[in-house]
Amino acid sequence: MPADSTAPVRPSRVRRLAAALVLSALVAAAGWACLRRALPARPEPWVRAGAMPLLARGVGDSWLWVERPKDGPNRLVVARGRQARPIAEAESITAYDADGRRAAWIARSGGRWQVSVADLDGAPPKVLWEGPEEPWGVRLAGPGVCWLRPAPAEAPGLSAFPPLGAQTEVVRADASGGPPVTVGRLREEGPGEIVGYHGGALVVAAWRIGSLGNTVFHRVPLDGEPARRLAGELGVRRGVLERDGSLVWTALSREATIEAAASCLRRLPAGGGAIQTVMEWLPAGGALFATRGGLVYVGGESRSEAWVPGRRTELPRPEPLHRDYAIVAAGERDLLLVSVAAVSGTPMLYRAPLP
Repeated sequence: MPADSTAPVRPSRVRRLAAALVLSALVAAAGWACLRRALPARPEPWVRAGAMPLLARGVGDSWLWVERPKDGPNRLVVARGRQARPIAEAESITAYDADGRRAAWIARSGGRWQVSVADLDGAPPKVLWEGPEEPWGVRLAGPGVCWLRPAPAEAPGLSAFPPLGAQTEVVRADASGGPPVTVGRLREEGPGEIVGYHGGALVVAAWRIGSLGNTVFHRVPLDGEPARRLAGELGVRRGVLERDGSLVWTALSREATIEAAASCLRRLPAGGGAIQTVMEWLPAGGALFATRGGLVYVGGESRSEAWVPGRRTELPRPEPLHRDYAIVAAGERDLLLVSVAAVSGTPMLYRAPLP
C-alpha cells in the first residue's frame, strides 16, 4: 500500500536533511575558495601610456619605460602611484638604468650622443658625457655611472679576429659630475650592454654580430684589475644578475630537435664553477627578468605566459595568468601588462602580482 503523502515529516528526518544541506554548502564554499586561489588575480588598471612601453623596468615602487611614438621624440617615462611623466625627451633613447631613486640614460639629439643622469623626484638632468659616437649599455654602479664606448683596433684590417679588431672601453663617471675615466678594455668590437653591477665589478655582455652572432660575458672590476671572460653563448643573448651575483642568461636548448625552436636558462654561480642549466624546454624568443622573488621567464603566444624556474615538474608549465593580457615586463615587485586587444596609440597599462 503506498505511503500517505500527507503524513507528517519526522523531526529527525528534518535534522538530517538540514545537516546534509549545511555540509553541501560547506563543501561548495571550500571548493570555491580553492578555485579562487588557483585562478590568477585579475590585473588592475593603472596608468595610460603615451605609446607602447619598451624596455620597461620595475624598481622599488616605480616603473620606467621608453616610448617611441610615430610622431614626436622618444620619451623616458617614470610612473609612481597612478601618475606617469617623462623625465627625458630626445630624438632617440637607446638605453637606461634606474635604482628607484635616480636614472641614467643614453640619448641622441642633433647628431650628438649624451649620457645623462637625474633624480626621479623631478630634478633637472646632468649631462655626464657628450660626443659623436654612440655609447652602449649605461648602468648605475654605486655613486657612479658606467657605460661602454667603441675604441680603435690594435691591428686595423683584421676585424675577423676579435682580439685584434676594434675594441670596447668600459667608462665610469661620478654621478655628481667630472670627466669620465676608462676602467676597463675588452677585446670585443661591440655593441654590448652592462648586465649588472655586483661586488665592485660589472658584468658586461659583448655581442659579436655575424650570421648567427655570439655573446661573450666578461667581469670588469672597477678597481683597475684586468677584465676576465666568464662565458660565451651562440647568438645575441641577454642576461641578468641574481641577488647573490650569479649570472643567468637565455640560450638555445640543446634538448630540442631543432635548437632554435626552444630556449633554456643557464647559470654561472657567483663564486664560479660549472655552468648549470636552470630550466629547459622554454618557448624560444622570450625575455628573462630578475625579481625579488627570483627569476621569471616571459614568453609564449602574445607574451602572455610566465615561467618560474625551480618548480619541480617534468616539463615546464607556465604560471596561471589571464590570457587576455600580454606581459610587458616583470619588475622587482609585480608584473606590468597590456591588453592583447589594445590598438590605441596610448594603451592602458595594468599591474598584477608576480607569479
